[in-house]
Amino acid sequence: MRRSLAWFIGVVLILGCAIPAFAQPVSSFAGDWIYHDGGFCAANTFGQDGSAYSRDGRGTTGTWSVEGGSMVIRWSNGWVNRVLLSRGTLVGSAVAPGGGGSRPITFTRDDGSCGGTPSNGSGGSGGATTGGKTPSYLTGDWIYRDGGFCSADTFNSNGSAYSRDGRGTTGTWSVDGGVMVIRWNNGWTNRLTPSSSPLIGSAIDPGGGSRPIKYTRDDGSCGGTPSSETAGGTGPRGGSRGGGGTLGGICANPRVQQLMDEWLNQAIPPHPEGWNVHYESWGRLVGTTPTNTITVNGKPDTQLSRCEWLWQQGPNLKSANGLGTLPEYVNAHLR
Repeated sequence: MRRSLAWFIGVVLILGCAIPAFAQPVSSFAGDWIYHDGGFCAANTFGQDGSAYSRDGRGTTGTWSVEGGSMVIRWSNGWVNRVLLSRGTLVGSAVAPGGGGSRPITFTRDDGSCGGTPSNGSGGSGGATTGGKTPSYLTGDWIYRDGGFCSADTFNSNGSAYSRDGRGTTGTWSVDGGVMVIRWNNGWTNRLTPSSSPLIGSAIDPGGGSRPIKYTRDDGSCGGTPSSETAGGTGPRGGSRGGGGTLGGICANPRVQQLMDEWLNQAIPPHPEGWNVHYESWGRLVGTTPTNTITVNGKPDTQLSRCEWLWQQGPNLKSANGLGTLPEYVNAHLR
């Protein structure tokens, strides 16, 4: 009897260490995770709807599902991850495109140690939702200011937000935990200290980089047609943003694109040992790893110009050879 009981307890312990995915609710896998591959990491989000995306600023997306007891994540770049849940950690392997080799990987719950803005989706599809209040003194027309750049924006009392610069970006806003949070549909998030004016805080790009910004009441100095609403209408659906502001301002200077290309040609990306990689013209990583060749096809899925796209992704474009980030290089050499 004792031997049977010991055997039963042993089986229970073994099963508890690596529970098949089909025995777990979707909430066990959905949410923000950190991918670990040797010394390399990336911030990822898995939505309850089966969507997946990487919050490292490179636009990698995918899908996930449960197949044969394993969680399978298929990425748009051809890589496939197969993992099991073990004591709160996803453990398994990353399989190169076309089955060209695999290596062990793990996912741990995102604790902020690898960068990347949390999805704020609570395990959803990665999109944010408003959940706080929308005080009337914050509604109406504002001007976004990011260094020398500006954008005319409107925040409505129903929690909607839109940019009036003609590019089509919309979003949501609310006051959560004493912070005004504006979540744009292109992945950018603005976090501000609520006040009558100005609103001061930061713009956080989809990859987790941030820079200081502020909003002042719209006085017509930045263009954009006033919403002609008393704070609270739905407003027109026009306008766009590259993380909180029109990026065309800096890109109007042809010297900026030249400096960006200089940086792209010289910068050595941070990378794991054994990798031979570089940035291509849109700032995406290409090259070879010990088991795979990293390639990209065409331009990113964006309506931004190359200059605008690079400036938007800039805080995540880092160098291992002393050049700083792309924006740091441009700002240091711009005359």
